[in-house]
Amino acid sequence: MSRLRYLIAFVVCVALLAACGGSDDEKKASDGGGGGGSTASLPSDAAPASEQVIKLRLTGEPKSIDPQQANFDVEISIVKQLFSQLFTYNEKLEVVPDLAREVPSVDNGGISKDGKTVTVKLKDAKFTNGRKITSQDVVYSLARELDPQIAGPYSSQYYSIVGAKAYNTAYGTKESPKTPSDTELSTLKAGLGLKAVDDTTVTISLVAPSNSFLQQLAIWPASIVPQ
Repeated sequence: MSRLRYLIAFVVCVALLAACGGSDDEKKASDGGGGGGSTASLPSDAAPASEQVIKLRLTGEPKSIDPQQANFDVEISIVKQLFSQLFTYNEKLEVVPDLAREVPSVDNGGISKDGKTVTVKLKDAKFTNGRKITSQDVVYSLARELDPQIAGPYSSQYYSIVGAKAYNTAYGTKESPKTPSDTELSTLKAGLGLKAVDDTTVTISLVAPSNSFLQQLAIWPASIVPQ
C-alpha cells in the first residue's frame, strides 16, 4: 500500500474511533482565532460559552493541534474534528467537497486539459469567529504547510505544487544546511503556484499532472486556518 493510501485509511479509522456525537458542522469548524471566547456569531438559543465544549476520549496528550504540525493519531483525531479542508472523504473513501463547491475535473473546468492547473471554487463558509473563509486563507494555509520555519512533517506531500520543494527545503539539511536571507525566503514563497483569483476562487499550479493531488488536499495538513 502506498504511503498516501496508508495515510487516507489511517485518517478515516482515527475519525471513526474518535468521533463524538453531533453533526459534522458541530464537530468540525476551523478555528477563527477567536480563542473560543467570542459568542457574537452564535445563535440566540446556543448554550453558554462555558458549555461550548467537545469531550473526547484520547489515548495520550497531544503535542500539537496545529494542523500543519500534527503528526500522531491523538493529534490528528482532534485536528480532523476542529478544522476543515477543501475536500474530505465519504464512507467509500471517495474525495467529496468540504469547503469547495465541487470536486474539480477536466469536464467541469476545474482541472486544465494538461492536468497542471487546478481551480477550486469555495462555498460560503465561515471560521468560528464569524469571518468568511476566502481564497486568501486557502493560499495562506497551503503556503504555511510548506513554510520551512514551521517544518511540517508531511510537507513533502505537496511538492507537486510549483515551487513547493524549493521553498520547503530552503534551509537545506542537517548534512548540508543553508542560510537563506529573509528576501530569499520571500522570493521563494512568492514563487509558489498558489493564487487567489478572487475571494472565492483559488488556482494551484502543479509541476506535473497528479492523480493523487485532490486526495492530498483532503488530509489534515491541508486544513484551512485563519491568517
